Amino acid sequence: MKPTLLYILLLVCSAIGQLDAQSSCRITVPVIGFDEKTGATIDLLSAGDFRARFKGGEIPIRAITNPPATRRIVFVLDRSGSMTSPRSDSADHPRTLANQSLSEAVSTIPNTDVVAFLAFAGKSSWHTEFMTPDSAKAKLPDILAWNPEKNSGLGTPLWDNIDYTLKMLNIHASGDTIVVISDGGDDMSKLGRSQLEDKLLRADVQVFAVAVTSNSWQTPEEAAGPPSLAELAETTGGAFVIVDKPLNRSDPKGHSPIRASQMLSLLAHQHNLTIEIPIHRPEKWQLTMNAANAGKEIRLLYPQFLYPCAAVQ
Repeated sequence: MKPTLLYILLLVCSAIGQLDAQSSCRITVPVIGFDEKTGATIDLLSAGDFRARFKGGEIPIRAITNPPATRRIVFVLDRSGSMTSPRSDSADHPRTLANQSLSEAVSTIPNTDVVAFLAFAGKSSWHTEFMTPDSAKAKLPDILAWNPEKNSGLGTPLWDNIDYTLKMLNIHASGDTIVVISDGGDDMSKLGRSQLEDKLLRADVQVFAVAVTSNSWQTPEEAAGPPSLAELAETTGGAFVIVDKPLNRSDPKGHSPIRASQMLSLLAHQHNLTIEIPIHRPEKWQLTMNAANAGKEIRLLYPQFLYPCAAVQ
């Protein structure tokens, strides 16, 4: 018996429906919103407060959920020569500024979270297990006293060491965060920044970066702030600040100055958006606030690229 035309049409429609179902998937992405004028975070949000665009068209936002109750935070501490030499205890030395920034940041982490540390210089590195913030505060003097091996070399493999923290965070979970304290230089990593960004985005891990510079110890170009580190943080959905003087924090894009401790406090206001999108490969997208927030200078921190469902699970 030959199949009827109606039967054939039903088969085709069914196949198209199955293809559409397979080509669209639901992806959860973190987002933080704050007013650039006042620095106040934007809370009490709903899915209707956002507009998501992809390839010129809008994509549906299905839900918004609260930040995770707990999270894992790994600090990457650059102890290379540009950060620690020549030895000095002056208030504007990069090592002094880095130590102060680390202490500020750790002091604001709630005890519901856990933290770990990775310090590196040249080919040498050292890391801790995860611990409570209270334990971390007690161990900070030992962590900051770490010295690299004499034969570690003078290079700075920053990207490779950030990549190593992804192994410390394996298996990845919602809320995983990497905090980098460095001058942003990298001259010996095997992994390129674009490759690192790809790994971070696939793992849904945000980078929050504190770039330490000093007019007294670095060139004007270095003191202006490392753009590569800023772009890494922005691409992954994290924040970036420059520390160039004691108690002075600034953003390379001219936003309201914030301290390292204030930067991490943004995590308490990080929400998760669930969006539905047909996607087969990594694609750039755009997220904005809707018209209800017109007149406000709202800045959103969110991952700049979306990955297919299979890549982020």
